[in-house]
Amino acid sequence: MKKKLIVLLGLLLLCQTVVLAAAANDPVTIGSSARILGMGRAFVGLADDSSALFINPAGLIQLENGMFNSMLGKHINEYNQVVLGGAMPFDFGSLGLGFTSYSISVSVPSFESTGGLPPILNGQSNYTYGIKTYLISYAKKLDFILNNLSAGATLKLYQGDLSGSTISALTASGMDLDLGLLYKVNKNLQAGIALQSILPSSMGGKLHWSDNTDESLPATVKSGISFKPLNNLSVGLDMDYFPTQAGIPTLFHIGGEWSPIVDMNWLRAFTLRGGIDQSSAGDKMYNNMSLGVGVKVDGFSFDYAYHTYSDFSQFSSHYISLSYGYPEKKKESKEKKEIFIINNPSFEVSYNEKLNVTGKIFSPDVKKVAVSQESVGIAADNSLNAQLPLKLGANFLDFTAMDVNDKPLKTIGIKVVRLKTFADLASDYWAKLPIEYLATLNIITGFPDETFKPENSVNRAEMCSLLIKAAGTKLASEVSKKFKDVPDNHWAVKFIETAADEQYVTGYPDKTFKPSRAITRAEGVSIIARFANFPISRVLEAPFSDIPGRHWAASSISAAKNAGLLDYLNGQPFEPNKPLTRGETAYILSRTDFAKSKIGDLLK
Repeated sequence: MKKKLIVLLGLLLLCQTVVLAAAANDPVTIGSSARILGMGRAFVGLADDSSALFINPAGLIQLENGMFNSMLGKHINEYNQVVLGGAMPFDFGSLGLGFTSYSISVSVPSFESTGGLPPILNGQSNYTYGIKTYLISYAKKLDFILNNLSAGATLKLYQGDLSGSTISALTASGMDLDLGLLYKVNKNLQAGIALQSILPSSMGGKLHWSDNTDESLPATVKSGISFKPLNNLSVGLDMDYFPTQAGIPTLFHIGGEWSPIVDMNWLRAFTLRGGIDQSSAGDKMYNNMSLGVGVKVDGFSFDYAYHTYSDFSQFSSHYISLSYGYPEKKKESKEKKEIFIINNPSFEVSYNEKLNVTGKIFSPDVKKVAVSQESVGIAADNSLNAQLPLKLGANFLDFTAMDVNDKPLKTIGIKVVRLKTFADLASDYWAKLPIEYLATLNIITGFPDETFKPENSVNRAEMCSLLIKAAGTKLASEVSKKFKDVPDNHWAVKFIETAADEQYVTGYPDKTFKPSRAITRAEGVSIIARFANFPISRVLEAPFSDIPGRHWAASSISAAKNAGLLDYLNGQPFEPNKPLTRGETAYILSRTDFAKSKIGDLLK
């Protein structure tokens, strides 16, 4: 009886199934603020104010101060809608409380039976239907799982009532649960997902009426992204999927807001909004247009939204919101806050021999700026501009502002790492950075013509030089003539003998070393595995398709692969007899703990 009456009221009042579809949904999802409705309800990926507790509770973690929001509206010009909400950030997360009321009152003609004759009009019958929702939300950062990821949950408690002149009054109660995630990809892009009304009926996710009938609330999966191409412009796209309602298509919501006026005297912001909010009824889909405007004065925000529904102008609705957040402190300008600034980043990587430094002086007390005891020129407009030489490797530059008596007022430090590069290293060469890091650290060297020849093979003498430089091992003070084919005047004699002393390499039974012999991949990886002190164990599974467990170097190759030294092969065969190239050697060596520590110190 109750459901039939609701359908009858909808038919008499609105004569459109689109309205019935909206009225049957969880009233929390209809719209919780004029701001959201003005943007076509594209808010899951933005979720940056207290109304997030109604849409994606994970967004509450973005609040820096407490905030309260409210909304009044006449949904499709018939249903009275009231929304109240608030949230506060704490050290342990953000908490939110909300309330919504969605109700309708209607009078319909009452007829009296005349015993077979047509019924006659007998006054009016009055009916009311309403549902109230109380919400409790919690949001928390999940940085221990992934930086810039937050999660939230909202518990929804319902109270419903239905009464009328010709029916017995009914009441209802129920509950459901929303979950949300929000991930900040970067300062301009966010993505979110919200699972709304996900509790199954068996766990209490339903409305239970006093006539012992139950109504389940349909689950909705909402996902969305928001993008800020400019500081005063934000656009969003949401998608709704209804896993428990096969007849409802996937719906999209797209919208945005633009603030052409920001921080102008007493006016903190003037914002324009627009969007398309899709809805469906039966086999029809509607692209509902929405428009909005907002004004922010100190902590108060006044928002208005106009929203169309289906293709009928009589359903177009107006919404008004008032929200309050603790006023943000206006940031002092750099001119008042800073004595002077250096425009260069605090850390950067360069290939240039000189660094162009710019900055600006804001305090009249600054009479001189010096770096490494050399003065930096100050222009008439108090700007700084200097060309400073850079050595290979790390350059620590401290800029000190001084007064007329050379008293230091402030120091700004920057670090610039100048990398060594080579003429034949293409910008997209796969091992470009490892080669440059090791060359900058003087672990590897190029040729006199400023090339590196990364595809050339590595010989045994070169490998010894690389290993000793990487480990920072002190060279042998005297030559002991370990190998008869390595004369005292050989360029790598001390590297070879030191590497042999450290047991990184061995010679041949005939007391030779063959320093010019090219190293194969199997030999090179085995040498570097010994150098890195990898534990060598029995091979249970072949590391590569062409390296069986019985291969003489299988244990070393397996250990190197497990340590990540060979990930550049990425599913390719190992080809153990292929000459090891200089580029491969640099990459493999850069992945050892010895080299990674030095590279980390360089870039720290």
